[in-house]
Amino acid sequence: MVDYKLMGSVPNSDISDFYRNERVDCFITTSSTEGGAPVSVAEAISAGIPVIATDVGGLPEMVQDNGILLSSDPSADQVADAIVHMATLDKATTDSMRRASRNIWEDRFDATRNAVRFTGYLGSFFGERAGVLNSNLRIILITDGYPYGGEQSFIEPELREILKSYDVDIICLTDDERYKANKDLAELYISRLKSDQPDDLHSLSVTRADSAWHLHKCLQYFVKYYKDKSISAERRSIIHSGNKVLLRLWESMKRYASAEVFFKDTLKNVLENIDPTNTIIYTYWHRDPTLAACLHRHEYNGIKIITREHGYDLYDERTGKSNRQPFREVMDPLLDGIIFACETGLKYYIHRNHIKAPEDKYHIFYLGSADSGMYTATESVNDDVFRIVSCSNMVPLKRIDLIIQSLKLASERLPDKKIEWIHFGDGELMADIEVLAGKELGRNVPEENDR
Repeated sequence: MVDYKLMGSVPNSDISDFYRNERVDCFITTSSTEGGAPVSVAEAISAGIPVIATDVGGLPEMVQDNGILLSSDPSADQVADAIVHMATLDKATTDSMRRASRNIWEDRFDATRNAVRFTGYLGSFFGERAGVLNSNLRIILITDGYPYGGEQSFIEPELREILKSYDVDIICLTDDERYKANKDLAELYISRLKSDQPDDLHSLSVTRADSAWHLHKCLQYFVKYYKDKSISAERRSIIHSGNKVLLRLWESMKRYASAEVFFKDTLKNVLENIDPTNTIIYTYWHRDPTLAACLHRHEYNGIKIITREHGYDLYDERTGKSNRQPFREVMDPLLDGIIFACETGLKYYIHRNHIKAPEDKYHIFYLGSADSGMYTATESVNDDVFRIVSCSNMVPLKRIDLIIQSLKLASERLPDKKIEWIHFGDGELMADIEVLAGKELGRNVPEENDR
């Protein structure tokens, strides 16, 4: 029997508190794909927790001698074998894995240290002006959610460091519903960031851009798509591929129209009164806003454009039926830098696009997590329990159902071992996961035993 607790969505700080106050024997993730190195795993290894993970995305860079790296598509039997192996290790081996997890985090996935490194990279574009007081250097940060929902754990560590040297204009793409639901929370995030800069040397502003699709705004750009000579490489690439041509032309045309609407309605206004030679546009996802900046960079002599690639904006197979990321041939030569969250992402991009550009254009800057702090209690309640944690959105690609099936098998193979599973996160599959867990695992941890 497996005792389990589905914790739902909780702040990252609560997860770190849990790791500090409870002995966790193993962290598990069975994702079918990852764009980078997951923050959830970074939080776990920060706390010195051994890991079971699938061989996807940046996970091989996080799981070495600190756990078990499964195949990219393991069976429930294989995952169960890994759980049994971890649950029956001697203390010396487990302690060695804990130290290895912490060492990997300190070396690669300390978010504060990584933010300092990344800010130094931004400074390389400004040369001697970087770090000079009152130099009016500016970063235009374009996000897909922050501060109106999502991306907080990714963006804020970088943003705190960037604000020490640069003025920042955030442009957030969000729809009306998310904007209204998170407006107060966004104001709290921004006020907290400003208070972290006691000298108030650099400004921070937020502009909201409507992320909804408006056909009437896009119609004029559908015609322009076929007349714009600057994107002829995009059209040629689709036609010459001979694969899903009509679908890919339609997806490409929509991307182009969305980018032009974003430029006209939002980006152009933000750029109106800036000095382009003092400005970097930094898009947090390589999508419509990146294309908008690239298509119009000739209007702003001296401006720099960099972007981050994560997952759904990187891999062709994450784009739905078209199986193609649009405009790579157009944007690549117009970008000053492309940032990847893991080595796997960088290798995929170069191979997929047959890149011949200079190597110093592409960089890996890990995101990571804050310091969870290693579990330090000398004694713990229910010390004979094997406690395993997972943390993710409840969406199909995370394969939480596989974790449940594997835990059932592991408990059958270890009938005398008490196993406890805690999952942080919710999502579209929450109700299905609750039903499956109730059917396969036995019992939910009673409320009075909540930690």
